Amino acid sequence: ILILAIALFIVIARSTKNILEAKHRTQLYDEISSEYQAYKTKSNEQQRKLARELQDERNIVEELKGRI
Repeated sequence: ILILAIALFIVIARSTKNILEAKHRTQLYDEISSEYQAYKTKSNEQQRKLARELQDERNIVEELKGRI
């Protein structure tokens, strides 16, 4: 019975360690995921800004071509 109790303790200790490791990895994933979402949002805003500026310049060029 003592051997079974020791084996049970070892199994429980390993399971607890694995559960804690899984929680830690999940937390890291959540942090990285939120950072990536923030990066995507910032990148999309920057692309929209550049697209608007490009369109403004195209409009200026077309306007100048129309004057000639």
